[in-house]
Amino acid sequence: MKRFLVVFLVLVSLPVWAGEFGPLEPSAKEGKFSLGVGYFYEQLKWEAATLFEEKTEPFKTKSNQFYLQGSFGVTKGWEIFARVGVADAKLKEEYIDFKDGYKFFGTIGAKGVVYSTKGFNIGPFVQASLFSQYKDSLIEDQTKIDFKLKNRFDLNLGLLGQANINNNFFVYLGPFYAYNRTKLEVKVSELGVSVSDSDTVKAKAPIGGVIGLGGQIAKNLRFNAEAQIRNRISAGASLSYSF
Repeated sequence: MKRFLVVFLVLVSLPVWAGEFGPLEPSAKEGKFSLGVGYFYEQLKWEAATLFEEKTEPFKTKSNQFYLQGSFGVTKGWEIFARVGVADAKLKEEYIDFKDGYKFFGTIGAKGVVYSTKGFNIGPFVQASLFSQYKDSLIEDQTKIDFKLKNRFDLNLGLLGQANINNNFFVYLGPFYAYNRTKLEVKVSELGVSVSDSDTVKAKAPIGGVIGLGGQIAKNLRFNAEAQIRNRISAGASLSYSF
């Protein structure tokens, strides 16, 4: 029973978010702002965790995220952005069917062009995210488990190449490195006796690739769709309006 409870705890307490990276070409013009909305569906595999001297199996998580993003064009070809949104967490295994509700997260980032030729650009991007503290409890017979998900942090670094299809549309792709980390805190109480433990867990397969398609669909309005490939495929889409 103890092993089942620990495995259950670890599985349900690990939501995953990173979000769309977006194209290299800024959505905001130099010295101006843009505002966007987006949706991203993410899937990841995580390394095993060790709690109470028990090691779990690696596992998979899924998440839906919705966000608002504001961007500012700091100079030609470069922008900074901030994102705020909500995301849920899902996990379904042989003995587990869990869904956690939507909670807030925030993201900041920057990207820009370092090399440009006719119809083709190359440049880096960086994106970092912080998340709300998650907590829940599980009661099994006379045993109660309280758990917290703390200090959740994601960092993504990558290099993009973007090519114009025509005057309105473009494609982009490139490699990226992703660092996903969170701390689990667990407290188990039974018959008035409590014990606690914690572990820091990281996502597997930190190296991945991204590919996307976007373009102007109306004056100052841009659409973008993107897929990220690590140990699983994640994808999303966004709309942005430049002022």
